[in-house]
Amino acid sequence: LERRAVLRADLVVANSDAMNRKGQHYYGYAPDRAVVIPHGIPDRPPVPPPPADGRLYLASVGRAEPRKGTDLLLAALARVLPEFP
Repeated sequence: LERRAVLRADLVVANSDAMNRKGQHYYGYAPDRAVVIPHGIPDRPPVPPPPADGRLYLASVGRAEPRKGTDLLLAALARVLPEFP
C-alpha cells in the first residue's frame, strides 16, 4: 500500500539525498519526480500541476506515533477540507 501511494504521488519529498536514493531504490520512482528539502528549511516544495480530474490527493507515510506529527496533519486537514473537499 505504501509503495502504491508513493508511485501514485505527483511529487515525492525526501529530507536528504540519502533518503531520496533509498526511496528510489525501494519504491522505484523516477529521480525527476522527487525533491529534497532538508529538515529545518522553511521553503515550500514545488507544487505539481493539479490532476486532470481536479482532485487533490495527499499521502502521509510514517509510523503512527506522537513524534511523527499525525495529530498536526489531522488538525491541518480539518482546516482545509471545508474549502478543498
